[in-house]
Amino acid sequence: MKTTTYNIMKNKNSMFIISLLGMLAIFFAYLWWKSEVNSGGFECRAKMHVNMAVNICDRGYSDFDIFLSMQDNGLGYYMVLGAYTCPNLPPKVVDSTFHFTYKKNGQYYFLYLDKRESGVSNMIKIFKDDELKIKINKIDNYEYIVYLPFEQPMICKQD
Repeated sequence: MKTTTYNIMKNKNSMFIISLLGMLAIFFAYLWWKSEVNSGGFECRAKMHVNMAVNICDRGYSDFDIFLSMQDNGLGYYMVLGAYTCPNLPPKVVDSTFHFTYKKNGQYYFLYLDKRESGVSNMIKIFKDDELKIKINKIDNYEYIVYLPFEQPMICKQD
């Protein structure tokens, strides 16, 4: 009788330990899966207001807002809204959205820009080229600094 009770208790303890190990394995598998889902890519939204010299005329300037959206699937877009002026000419308004694809290489992101209006390239020098190289540094869990190839960086926030 004692042997039977001992075997039953031993089996219950073994089942408990196996169940506990199974739950721990599931928990760690969930944590691993969650980290893989969250590290799928970089994603953020940014906005910046800029005043700068225009590259198409002497003593011209531009005043614009630029919006950046990068999704974690390697796609994104820029929205540019503003105006640029050249001496003795009326201001030209630019309201444009254009898309890009991007790839990460080390600390840099290479953006491959789609077709964009000529006004965007006239107002913002960096958009003349079809490829743009930017650097992104993480500040905290939800904010990044995006270093564009002109004077000031953008703060990018992840949703």
